[in-house]
Amino acid sequence: MKGIFLLLVFIVFIIVVFIIVVSIIVFIKNRSFKEGLTNKQPNNKNKNNNNNSCVILIGDSILNNSNYIGHGQKTTFDNLKDILGPTVSLYNYAEDGATIQYCFQQVDKIPIDSLSYSNDKLCIVVSCGGNDILNSRMKSNINNNIIDVSLDKLSLLIKSIQTKFPSSHIYLLNLYYPFHSKYSLYQPSIQSWNEKIQKLTRMSRDSTLVNITDAISEPKDLIYDIEPSESGGYKVAVCISNSL
Repeated sequence: MKGIFLLLVFIVFIIVVFIIVVSIIVFIKNRSFKEGLTNKQPNNKNKNNNNNSCVILIGDSILNNSNYIGHGQKTTFDNLKDILGPTVSLYNYAEDGATIQYCFQQVDKIPIDSLSYSNDKLCIVVSCGGNDILNSRMKSNINNNIIDVSLDKLSLLIKSIQTKFPSSHIYLLNLYYPFHSKYSLYQPSIQSWNEKIQKLTRMSRDSTLVNITDAISEPKDLIYDIEPSESGGYKVAVCISNSL
C-alpha cells in the first residue's frame, strides 16, 4: 500500500509540474506577442501633421488582410485608422489577390466628388507587385521579364493616379520577404523589385517609398506564410503613418 501511495504522490507531482511549465510557456508567448505589437510605435509628430488629410488605400492583401486574420483581431486598415485618429479620412479600396493591372480598376472606383479632400492633403497609399511575382509560373522569367513588365505597369498606374488626382502624393510600399523556405525562389525577384521602386520614388517629388521590408522581421508577423498577421498588419500601419 505504501508503494501505491508513493506512486500516486509522484504522479500528482508530475501533473503539477506539467501545469506550471505550460502556464509559464503561455505567459511568455502572450508577453512576446504584446511586445511585438509595441516594438515599433507610430511617430506622433507625423500624426499631428496629418490633421484634415485624406488617405486612400489601393492594392492587395497587405492593405486588406481581413480574409486571413482571426475573428476579433484588427486588420491593417483597423490599425491604421486607430493610429491616424478621427481627423483623417481613411478609405480602403485594396482587395485580396489584386495585381497591378487590377489596381487600375480600384483607381476607377474612387469617386472624385464624394470624398472629403477638396481642401485637404490627399495621400494615396499603394501596395502592389507581390501577386504579379507570385503569379509568374515560369522560373526562367521570374528574375527578369516579370519585374520589368510589372515596373512598366506600375509606372502607368502612378501616372493614372496623378492624372485623376493631380494634387495627390503617392506612398508606395515595398515588399517583405516570406520566412518559409518554399518562397526562397522569389527572394531575388523581391530584392530586384524593391530596388527598382526605390529608384522610381527617388525620381519623383510626388511619391514616397514606405519601407515595410525591415518592419516585417519575425515569422509571427505573417500568417499562411505570406499574409500579414495582426502584428504584421500593425507594423505595416505604423510604417505608413510614419511616412505620411
